[in-house]
Formats: sequence, structure tokens, C-alpha cells
Amino acid sequence: MNYKFFTDNNRPYFCNCIFMIMTSTYKKIIEDISLFIDSFDEVPINKYRKINNLNILYIENSFGIHPSYNWIGIKRYNELSDASFKNIENSSRYIRPIM
Repeated sequence: MNYKFFTDNNRPYFCNCIFMIMTSTYKKIIEDISLFIDSFDEVPINKYRKINNLNILYIENSFGIHPSYNWIGIKRYNELSDASFKNIENSSRYIRPIM
């Protein structure tokens, strides 16, 4: 499989919790309460990215998993996330990479 990096700032939203950000930038984001709508950092990161016209780095021919959304409440969110990742973990022993 051919993996390539590309950047784009014209995508609607970044919703996976895997990201790299400078500590000083993250500190600015989490200290700005005007960016928050709940206790999760997903919305503030995206608002900050949009306000500052920043790119997201994508990996072509890859995928991400977003097992749940935080609006269902943290308890249910954790239950669904844990179950999703446990299923992936259990299934992964049967998956072999395509070469």
C-alpha cells in the first residue's frame, strides 16, 4: 500500500484524538474558555485550527476510527469506546497485512 502525507485546511472537522501539537499551542487552546462547549478538547482544537487557518496532516490510504461522540455522556462514551477498541483488539489477530 502506498502511504503519502498531505495537508489540507479545507476539511470540515478533525475528530480523532490522535494529534501532534506544540505544548504552548495546546496550552493556549485549553486556557481559552471561549473555544469550549463541553469538557472535551475536540471542539476547541478545531475552532482554534479554523480561526488560525491551520492545516491538518492526513495520511493517504489510511483510516481513523471514531467509535463514539461525546454528546452521549462520558459514561456511555467510555463504554462504547472501550467495547469498540476491545473488538478491534480481538479481531486483529485474524487480520494479516496485504503485501
